[in-house]
Amino acid sequence: MLYRIMALTTMILVGSVTGCGEGMCDLHAKVTLDGQPLEGASVTLVGTGKEARRTAVGISDAEGLVQFTTFQPGDGVAPGEYKVVISKTPKSAAEEFANVDPNNPEDLIRMEMRGRTANLPYTPSALPRVYLSAETTPLSCTVPPTEEPVVFNLESSLGRRAAR
Repeated sequence: MLYRIMALTTMILVGSVTGCGEGMCDLHAKVTLDGQPLEGASVTLVGTGKEARRTAVGISDAEGLVQFTTFQPGDGVAPGEYKVVISKTPKSAAEEFANVDPNNPEDLIRMEMRGRTANLPYTPSALPRVYLSAETTPLSCTVPPTEEPVVFNLESSLGRRAAR
């Protein structure tokens, strides 16, 4: 009986130290843009590799901190490898086009379309478009992480073409 109690106590302690319990991990993450906390960013963890993992999502608060949900609100993230997709809906046209590359024809077309109509055939984002897709994002993470917390550092200049 004493052996069982000690084994159970050890399992609970190990689970609380790693932040994982019942197969889910409490991932402590922070989102920054050019070194500053980013509020209101939608963060999606898309599983990679052979094992199918359920996507986890969260929204950053005023300090850039994100709490992830997979099945139930705030339940965390399943262990594994993920690509990190981040978007932020702009509050204005000025915010939407703050990161426009004047050398990118796609950006110029979007600006022109925005001026003509509110019905846009793309996802408006206050962030560089490279972060909007699992295929293009340079961000990834492993759950559980090797260090706490995980910081997703976004750069407003990423994805811009070099000036010619």
